[in-house]
Amino acid sequence: MKSTTTPTNYDVIAVKEAMRRLDCGRSTIYRMLKDKTLDSVTIRGARRIRVDSINKIVSGGAA
Repeated sequence: MKSTTTPTNYDVIAVKEAMRRLDCGRSTIYRMLKDKTLDSVTIRGARRIRVDSINKIVSGGAA
């Protein structure tokens, strides 16, 4: 039997939640996505932000 687990670095949140966590606006989030400061995935047409990229910014790992 095959076991599948999702790595924690694939945890994702909605754009609105990313806005709340980073205390910034929607256009700032999309600018950060465009310049690759934030990583995202699209799931059934919905953009989701990777939590690990948010944590990197919060901890000072990305400018």
